[in-house]
Amino acid sequence: MEPKFIDILGQRMGYRESDGQGPELFFVHGNSQSGETFFNQLEGPLGRRFHLFAMDLSGHGASGSPMDVVSQCSFPGHREAIVQMAQALLSGPTLFVGHSLGGHLLIESSPRLEHMAGLLVFGTPPLALPPRLDLAFCADGAVTTRIFSGSLHPDEIKDWASRQFWKQNSDAITLVERMILETHPMARPTLGKSAEKGDFVDEMKILKSLSVPLAILHGEHDALINGDYFKGLSFPTLWNDAVTILRDVGHCPHLEDPETFDGIIVQFARHCGLFTP
Repeated sequence: MEPKFIDILGQRMGYRESDGQGPELFFVHGNSQSGETFFNQLEGPLGRRFHLFAMDLSGHGASGSPMDVVSQCSFPGHREAIVQMAQALLSGPTLFVGHSLGGHLLIESSPRLEHMAGLLVFGTPPLALPPRLDLAFCADGAVTTRIFSGSLHPDEIKDWASRQFWKQNSDAITLVERMILETHPMARPTLGKSAEKGDFVDEMKILKSLSVPLAILHGEHDALINGDYFKGLSFPTLWNDAVTILRDVGHCPHLEDPETFDGIIVQFARHCGLFTP
């Protein structure tokens, strides 16, 4: 699916859109991926049932050439782009879906997302202030370094991509490798410096006051996220009062098991009141 473009904050930013005429879903991808990562959803049954949008964050995918990398690829820059794109593209109640970094950004942007009817995040451990990254993420210096590194060696890219999967699907891994390679070389370092500056927002506080339904999904074999971190988490609007564990998948369930993932999206969309059976 070819990207479309829209001018956001003086930058030509890319997004993908499905042909469905149903309720709106807005997807935000993870670090060093792009909206293309949701091709199963955009081009499959979910995209025909719903009207899907999947944006490319600044420095990623078709939005790969920001005019001001330092500003636009920071946490505040990404949050502002999400809000502006949602305002430009959406017309009614919307389920927002965020993967990994995209989930963090959607949580932090949620108070300003006027069309939000529900929020679903996966591969996203909600962070408080100060953020306990050592508890939320698996202790692996190699991966931690890569997510904030500029140029990466091909072996580093291959390793990072493969660690995101439990089932070693060569086509999916190759897709993630390509998306990492296509990411602007300064996008990751800029994000890292933004984190060092304390550009985070207290995600725990936001979710405790969230007024719309919330779903948190976690891949059973996610090698990047510490599953124990989710134990004991409780939020007023959390779906089924628990984090939803996805069996036999890693960090990218939308690529590893799209049928199960899409089914959960449909169930949660119904829970959010976006449609009735």
